[in-house]
Amino acid sequence: MGYNVIIYMVDIMLMVVSINEIVLSYTYLILYLLLIQFKLMNYLLCFTFLVLDKL
Repeated sequence: MGYNVIIYMVDIMLMVVSINEIVLSYTYLILYLLLIQFKLMNYLLCFTFLVLDKL
């Protein structure tokens, strides 16, 4: 009885850890995408200012 409970608890802990890792990786991915978007926006703004400056 007690042995099965321990295995069950370890199983749940491993599941929680893997879920946390998945959530973390998704969070990093989203942050990375946002960073790329921000940099692209910056480049676009700089480009626009340069073009406007030439005009």
